Amino acid sequence: MEGMRDRLSQMRLDILLVAVVIVLSMAAMTWNIKVKQAPARVFWGAMANSLTTEGVKCHIGLVDDTSATDQVIEVNLEDKLNARRVTNIERGTNSVTTEEVATKTADYIRYTEIKTTQKNTAGKPLDFSKVLNVWGKNPGTSTLYTQMALGTCIMPLAHLSSSQAQPFIATLNQGKIFQTDLNKSSRATYHGLAVRVYDVKVQPLPYLAFMQQLGKQLDIHDLDKVSPSTYAKTKSADSADIMDANAHQVLEIDYADGKHTITFRSYGKQPTISLPTKSVTADELQKRFVSAN
Repeated sequence: MEGMRDRLSQMRLDILLVAVVIVLSMAAMTWNIKVKQAPARVFWGAMANSLTTEGVKCHIGLVDDTSATDQVIEVNLEDKLNARRVTNIERGTNSVTTEEVATKTADYIRYTEIKTTQKNTAGKPLDFSKVLNVWGKNPGTSTLYTQMALGTCIMPLAHLSSSQAQPFIATLNQGKIFQTDLNKSSRATYHGLAVRVYDVKVQPLPYLAFMQQLGKQLDIHDLDKVSPSTYAKTKSADSADIMDANAHQVLEIDYADGKHTITFRSYGKQPTISLPTKSVTADELQKRFVSAN
C-alpha cells in the first residue's frame, strides 16, 4: 500500500509539473504575441534595426510592358563601406547583365553577359569579346554608392551606434515618412516565419530630408544637391511591407502597382566585396561597347 501511495504521489507530482510547463509555455507565447509581436514594436523595431546593421542584401524586381529588371544589391555598412550590384535587364530577345562595385570614392562596372539577336552592318553577330568581363572605373565621389546605400532599397540602411541612431529613430517614430495605420496591420506566415504586414505610404519630401541628414551622418553628400522642389508634386509610394514579427526586420516590400518588389536578406552579415585590381576607364569601356555595334 505504501508503495502504491508513493507511486500515486509521484504521478500527481509529474502531472503538476507538466501543468506548470504548459502554463509557462502559454504565458511565454502570449507575451510573445502581445508584446514582442505588437504592431508598433515590430514596425518601429524594424526601422531601428535597419539603421544599426553591419550589412544587408536586397533583391529588387521591376517589370513593365516592355522589359524586366532584376537586381541583387549587397551593402557592407561596417568598416569598408562598399557595395555590389548585379543587374539583369531583359527586353524581348535581348538581355544584358552587369556587375557594379562601388566605394565612397570610385565606381566600377563590367558587362558579364550580353545576349542579342541583332547583327552588325555586315549582317554578322555583334562581337562583345573586348567588352565582356572588363572592368571600367569611374573615379571620384561615388554616386553609385549613394544610390545603393541611400535609397535604391528604399529602407534607410546604416551601421550607426545607439547614440548616433537615436535622433534618426526619433524622427522615424514621428510617423511622417513611413506612414501606416498600426491598428490595421495583419499577422501572417512568410516562408515559415511569423510576420506582420503593414500598408505603408512613403512621403517623398520628408523621406528626402531624412536621407539627406543620414547621408551627412555617413559623410555621403550626393543628396545635398537634390532640391526638394524636384519631388514637390511626387505622390507617395504605396506598398505592403512584410516584417519579421520576432527579429523585427523588413523582409519584403510589395508596391501597389504590382510591378515592383524588394526583398531583404542577410541582415547583419558583412558581404565580402573585392575591388577590381585591373580596369580601364569607364569612357574606354563605353567606347568598346559602342564599337561592337
